[in-house]
Amino acid sequence: MKRQILQNVISFEKPKTVLVDVTYDYGNNKKVQAVDVRSLGGYIVCTEYEYGTLLNSKTLYIDRSGEVDREINKILEYIPDEISFEKINEADRKLEL
Repeated sequence: MKRQILQNVISFEKPKTVLVDVTYDYGNNKKVQAVDVRSLGGYIVCTEYEYGTLLNSKTLYIDRSGEVDREINKILEYIPDEISFEKINEADRKLEL
C-alpha cells in the first residue's frame, strides 16, 4: 500500500520568474523535454512511502494562478525580480516579429 504525505508547502509573497526544465506531452507517447521560463507562486514537497520505508520525494510546482504545473521537472535558475515574467514575454514577442 503506497501512501503520499504532504510534507511542506512554500508560497511566495509575489510570483517568482524562473527558468525551468519541462516535459511537454503531445500524446501518443511523444514527449519533448525543453527549457522554458515560468512564473511560479510556490511549490509543494511531498514524500511517498510504503510501510514506513521512504520510496521517493517529489516537488510539485504551483503556477501564479494557484494550479499545479505538472510539466515542470525542476527549477534550473531563479531570475532576478528586476526581470519580470511580463518583460520576458514582451521581449519574446518582439523577437517573433
